[in-house]
Amino acid sequence: MNKTQFKFRLRNTLIIPFLLQTFAAVGLVGYLSFRNGEKAVIDLATQLNNQVNNRISQQLNNYLTAPRQVNEINLKAIDMGILNPQDMNVTRQFFAKQMKLFKNFSYVIFCNQQGLYIGIGRENDGSLYTELMQPSDNFRYKHYALNQQGNPTKLLSRDYYRYQEDPLFEVPVKIGKPTWTSQQ
Repeated sequence: MNKTQFKFRLRNTLIIPFLLQTFAAVGLVGYLSFRNGEKAVIDLATQLNNQVNNRISQQLNNYLTAPRQVNEINLKAIDMGILNPQDMNVTRQFFAKQMKLFKNFSYVIFCNQQGLYIGIGRENDGSLYTELMQPSDNFRYKHYALNQQGNPTKLLSRDYYRYQEDPLFEVPVKIGKPTWTSQQ
């Protein structure tokens, strides 16, 4: 037998176990760091998703609650005699002020079975307009641009509209309370 075959060197005996321990420690730390980083990313993504969901729910709740509140305010103002829909000028100005306060509203309206129709709407550029119809107008409403004070400035059009046949009017009248409809 050759003497060099069985010869153990002290250098190899010390270096090999040290390298094995080093590679094992680095590998274990790397694996644990990867798993911990993966868990941290998942936790962060979950927190972000929850925050986004909460903010969307809050905004949606505010968006859907405001029309109901404005409707209740208007009904109470009418019941208390503060607002008289027969006085179209005061009602128009009242609605115009509401539209200025509630920037996300596109339309505020009062209409009844007798043919009285007062609506304030918002154009795409943010300016306000009014649509007015009295019972004597035979379902023809006048569409006016409004100035900053809520007063009509220019007749934009005259249109025919039997709003009593529109689901936006029919559905709440049928069930006897405010409700959402599939119409826009």
